Amino acid sequence: MVLYMRKILISLALLSIFGLPQATFAWNDVGHMTVAEIAWQIMTPETRTQVSAVLKQHPLYKQMLIEGMPAGANEDEYAFLKAATWPDLVRPSRPGDRQFKDASITRYHHGSWHYADDAIPLPTSTTRPSDGTPAKDLFLPEALEKNRTTLATADADAADRAVALCWVEHLVGDIHQPLHSGAAFTEKYPNGDQGGNALAVNTPSGVFNLHSVWDELLGTNNDYRVIDFLARDILLDPRCDVTKQPGFAEHKTVDAWAAESREQAVAFVYAKGRLATGSMKDFQAKKLDAVDVPMLPPMYLQTAHELARVRVAEAGARLAEVLRASLEKK
Repeated sequence: MVLYMRKILISLALLSIFGLPQATFAWNDVGHMTVAEIAWQIMTPETRTQVSAVLKQHPLYKQMLIEGMPAGANEDEYAFLKAATWPDLVRPSRPGDRQFKDASITRYHHGSWHYADDAIPLPTSTTRPSDGTPAKDLFLPEALEKNRTTLATADADAADRAVALCWVEHLVGDIHQPLHSGAAFTEKYPNGDQGGNALAVNTPSGVFNLHSVWDELLGTNNDYRVIDFLARDILLDPRCDVTKQPGFAEHKTVDAWAAESREQAVAFVYAKGRLATGSMKDFQAKKLDAVDVPMLPPMYLQTAHELARVRVAEAGARLAEVLRASLEKK
């Protein structure tokens, strides 16, 4: 039965990559919630209690973390899962959104926190341009460290710690998504490919940007029970055993995790610079027909899906440790 369900989940994950709006998020809700669920299942009861106590001080706890909680769900667990997606939920409204978000929500948005400002070193890389202007905000590694410090400061404002906890959950997930480790700079994209958002790839179900393909690798069904099953399935999968992953035990810093993602971006996402792509801008402007956009290579999606499961497993294990170390009684 478990093997049968696993096959269904894998099939749905690969199919659901297609037919969805193109996004710029690192992982979708399913990815972030699965990271959180893996951490929840690994964490000790004491750490769970501490995490839940912090989250209950969140200024939008009832409005955004437990609203719509399904019947039978554990409130503490559900709030923890939603907290992992919260930094995406506070993004400003876009044309076509169902709900307008006012400043009480969007004030927590930090766009640059979601990605690293680094060059992915492809064999085809060119020199990265620079205007010498200092960054106005933090990028992913620095933002994760900042929020981890706030969370670990016991006498910090309670609401600030709750917000920081959401960001820690989210950014640990983000930093394990290869296409949020930086951008590729090539002759065709001298100003960077926006973490794959500028690259069009053809799939059996149509043309999508490369980033959105990777975002959706674990599927789109964020049902509470599906997330629980998916997390348990990953934890039981010997291929996702973090203790067997190269460098997992040695890589304990945020910078090391980002470096892992860049290495995997080079080797797997961009196929060492050999992945053929088109221009998403040209495709959207109808300057490029779908038939002219290169197809993803055979088995690319299966390999990507397997890597995504490993990265989510590593993110969940590291999140559990970050939270233990940040909240344990000194």
